[in-house]
Amino acid sequence: MVLLKKLLAKVQRLSKVQMVVMLLVIVAGFLRFYKLDISSQFLGDQGRDSLIVADIFRKFDIVAIGPTTSVGNIYLGPIYYYFMLPFLFLSYPSPLGPVYAVAALGTIFVFCLYYWGRKMVGETASVFAVIFATFSVIAINLSRFSWNPNPTPLVMLGLLFSSYMAITKSPKYWLGVGFTFAVLLQLHYVTLLAGAAAGLIWLWHLVTAIKQKKDWKGVVGFGLGALVIVVLSLVPLVLFDLKHGALNAQALSKMFSSSGNFVTTSSESGRSPWEILRESHGRGMHILFEFQLGQHRLFNSILLALAAIAAVIFAFRKKAEHHKGITVVIVYLVVGILGFSAYRNTVFDHYIAFLFPCTFLFIGYCLSKFWQWNSVGKILAVSALLLFFNYNLPKINFDPSSNTFAQLGAVSDSIHQRVAPGQKYGVVLLSVTKDYHAMNYRYFLSTDREKEALLPSEHGWADLLFIINEEKITKTPEKTDIFEITSFNKPTIQERYELRGGPEITVLKSSAASFEN
Repeated sequence: MVLLKKLLAKVQRLSKVQMVVMLLVIVAGFLRFYKLDISSQFLGDQGRDSLIVADIFRKFDIVAIGPTTSVGNIYLGPIYYYFMLPFLFLSYPSPLGPVYAVAALGTIFVFCLYYWGRKMVGETASVFAVIFATFSVIAINLSRFSWNPNPTPLVMLGLLFSSYMAITKSPKYWLGVGFTFAVLLQLHYVTLLAGAAAGLIWLWHLVTAIKQKKDWKGVVGFGLGALVIVVLSLVPLVLFDLKHGALNAQALSKMFSSSGNFVTTSSESGRSPWEILRESHGRGMHILFEFQLGQHRLFNSILLALAAIAAVIFAFRKKAEHHKGITVVIVYLVVGILGFSAYRNTVFDHYIAFLFPCTFLFIGYCLSKFWQWNSVGKILAVSALLLFFNYNLPKINFDPSSNTFAQLGAVSDSIHQRVAPGQKYGVVLLSVTKDYHAMNYRYFLSTDREKEALLPSEHGWADLLFIINEEKITKTPEKTDIFEITSFNKPTIQERYELRGGPEITVLKSSAASFEN
């Protein structure tokens, strides 16, 4: 009762704006936690990650590398696995623990966007930003399942705030910049762009300190400290490369040197930096407006032009309130847009997730300026919010996923019923995801240590092969021309069965089976 009274007293001391923000944070939490157990995505990547993390506490299999990137097949650092570890341990064998943890981070992000954002860009701007973060369907969806890019908005917000504090309060905050960037880099390599922006801001800070005869030595010293933090965070990957012939370094170099991935200036590709500027039109629309308002090329092009003009005005009005805060946001945003403009392949929404705080704060700052004008400005700001709600609210849904945890568990149980302890069997998945290794099913199959499936590379030793036909496009899945099936030793069909509301499963038996079921 005493704690409740203290809590109520604190709530009563909140301003009206803070009460609204508190309500928005509660709504954000609801939108991120509601029906997670039946609607959360659990595909191949999630199954793979959960298997690896479960083996850390089941087999003490300590890992030094993290997931691989979808482009370039580059290993990330292991930080996301260790983030998952305590939550999966608590919920095991259910994989829901890390899902709830990611949802919590998504909710914390909304709160911190106001708490830190008001210091950077002002209270009104941060409230607008919180509204966008609360109801953005992309931000919500990325907070409702476990995946390494999903925590990047919160970590990037920490990087933004650390950068702002470094140039306004104390150079020691560059250590915070180094720490948050090191974390970002282990979540997704596209966040290298944030490092480039941080470098530009550090250089700006150093030049300003020298001109104003301030503590430039502190800027240099703490900047080097930040660099040391980043380098130390890469030690596990360096050790991995030393052991495996610089595998990761070669893949990273190949990805950035390939003309198929990035625009270059080489005579072979015939590209020029001007193409980056031209492409920035499309990338800018995507990062600022498309994921919030939909694809409306003419309308978004007009908004982008206005945003560019506003960014120039904000950056050069040095005496304006919150000038340094919005300038930091703009630098990260512009570097991000130009960096993605150099990338020639598809930019998915999760690639730009780390820029969400920049987008929300920048658009929020623009709307706060409208709000300060007059009645017309307020009408424009409210109209912008209505357009945002019109696009996002209808898209929010909590429908069951195509593969609920219950269904994945039921399929795995049906397989366990058909194998004996120690019997060697393999699993293949036929699905639109093309995850032939069936990593999401393998996680559930691994929860019974005596009836765990063989690794994909060990199918040659299997007595049985279970083909999980999710879409049921083919009536003869055993004839599918993929290595995982064709390499199975002279099979015969032992059984074909179907779970109610679930996939069809074909059981193949090897002619050389050494174990009779």
